[in-house]
Amino acid sequence: MIDRTKIIRALNTTVLQPEVYVESEIDSTNLYAKRLLQDGLETDAVVIAERQISGSGRSNRTWHSPLGGLYMSIVLQNRKGSLISPLYSFVLAISAADVLERMTSLVIDLKWPNDLHISGKKIGGILSELVTDDPERPAIILGIGINLNEDISGFPDELQNVATSILTETGKTVEYELVVSEIINSIDTWLIRDPDLELVINEYRSKCTSIGKHVSVHLGQTSFTGTVLDVVEQGSLLVRDTSGREVLISAGEVFHLEGG
Repeated sequence: MIDRTKIIRALNTTVLQPEVYVESEIDSTNLYAKRLLQDGLETDAVVIAERQISGSGRSNRTWHSPLGGLYMSIVLQNRKGSLISPLYSFVLAISAADVLERMTSLVIDLKWPNDLHISGKKIGGILSELVTDDPERPAIILGIGINLNEDISGFPDELQNVATSILTETGKTVEYELVVSEIINSIDTWLIRDPDLELVINEYRSKCTSIGKHVSVHLGQTSFTGTVLDVVEQGSLLVRDTSGREVLISAGEVFHLEGG
């Protein structure tokens, strides 16, 4: 069982003073967080589960959620200031990558907009949601799943060649509670600084492997191929298509192509 007390004791935060919820099995941490808000949650919160039975990523994809993985949602209440809500997911991605690199000496890359990779294989993903049920108290839910201490050989066949885990890459397990607390502590350091867009984008850009890649972009019923030029203000992707036109992508699916 996840040790809630150990997580709380390892927190060293100034801005974030979250309620910490730990469950053995739930549908998903993001859904649990939404229910907390509907029930009148007034503080920031962290929801952690040992296992999800309905974990999901972007575009309603299923997130495989066996024991050994990290499944967490962070609720940020009434966040104002210079950082727009989509970029909070960048802050989480940067924080998670930094923590994993410090703890394992692995190189963690970021694929736009929300994936964490090791040598081209996915190790984590982020799903951020803006909750505006109460206009006076907007909330952001930042959900993250990370493959920590799972044996990838137990993953579904379709994930075998595209996913990896810390255990698979290092042959060692990592301390679950320490990963959780250090990610929260790292996010807190960003919030202390009330980070501006340029600072976040520059840090994200330094870890983003999508830049320079030949990609296929899918926007609803349309798609095109091109080359990623940059990650620009407000977190959009700047892509030059095959006709030379430059397109800003703020949503949709972006796939790295072979040779890109």
